[in-house]
Amino acid sequence: MGLRVFQYFIAVLFITNIAFGQETAEPSSDSTKWKYQIDLNVSGRLLTGTFNQFIFSPRFDFDIHSKRWHINNITHYHFNETNKKVIEDNWYQMLTISYFVKGNKLFPTAFYNFENNLMFRVNSRHLAGLGLSTQKRWKQNFVQFDIGAGYENTLFNGTDFENSAIAGSRRDKELLMFRLVQQHQFWQNRITFSNVIFYRHSLSEGQDFFIRAAPTLSFKVAKGFSTSVSYVYRFENVYLKNLSNTNTALVFGLIYKIKNI
Repeated sequence: MGLRVFQYFIAVLFITNIAFGQETAEPSSDSTKWKYQIDLNVSGRLLTGTFNQFIFSPRFDFDIHSKRWHINNITHYHFNETNKKVIEDNWYQMLTISYFVKGNKLFPTAFYNFENNLMFRVNSRHLAGLGLSTQKRWKQNFVQFDIGAGYENTLFNGTDFENSAIAGSRRDKELLMFRLVQQHQFWQNRITFSNVIFYRHSLSEGQDFFIRAAPTLSFKVAKGFSTSVSYVYRFENVYLKNLSNTNTALVFGLIYKIKNI
């Protein structure tokens, strides 16, 4: 079932030409020159009175590249305390490092992912691996496809899972992973429609697979400043009982870019 879902998902993505959410430039023609871009994003909310709530959600991304190397990091934090009860206290980090051997047709990529999520009862998740990537650029479009293998170590706050015969709070597994990254800019680069798709499939349990998509629309409002709206879709077929396998979120934000590109 997981592979059929994935094949259908990727086919639809290629047909519809969805765009990607990280602004990535081509490797510099000067192998000694490094270029960078830093994205700072923060949002929050404070309510007092009958209903008390405090939400704080910063995000820090950076992209560094030269002719041979490309380093990309995504880090974000989300805190939500409602009526003196902490609902969310979540960290997420994704680091990828690529080396362009002979251009961007085929090149190796290494990655590391850390996550903890109070809502999904993930105390800690470490995921690392290696893969091969390919890129294609035309006009204001960018597409990158990654395929690789890795290892995941996750500690859950719970022991009973849906769609799995394995019990216990710690789950260690080898993985097959795919990622599709796309970007499309229009109206003199003032509007960017983007998406990042991530799919992972356990090699030990056929029913254990995960899909995450985050299409994003951003609007440039001033030099260095953009507003954005993202729809985050998350599907996990093996999940703790009393939780849902499908979760979505609509996220609004303000982005400030620092770059020498």
